[in-house]
Amino acid sequence: MAKFLVDRNVSERVINEYIQGIKELPAEFANRLKLNPSFSKARAFPGLRDRHGVRLTPRYTNPGQLAAYYKAELEKTLANRDFLDSLATNGRILPVEIGPVWLEGD
Repeated sequence: MAKFLVDRNVSERVINEYIQGIKELPAEFANRLKLNPSFSKARAFPGLRDRHGVRLTPRYTNPGQLAAYYKAELEKTLANRDFLDSLATNGRILPVEIGPVWLEGD
């Protein structure tokens, strides 16, 4: 990091103060270097239990419950896909390109 800053003509004093955590880089250098790491940004929610007074709680606290929920949702998604495939295979639904003319939209 220091070599990068030296290459960009930042003074040694400013670099040392930045590395030691004494001062932040001046805005002119930070903007020019585009230094805005994601870990330095404030969190959107401070914690799980207290999110700006909302008091959200997780639906599942046990990993087994969460895994069962994911499995059920996956099975539901696969069943829906299989259902649509069977309708298409049996000719119960048609692609838009070959559907009836009277179903065309405006």
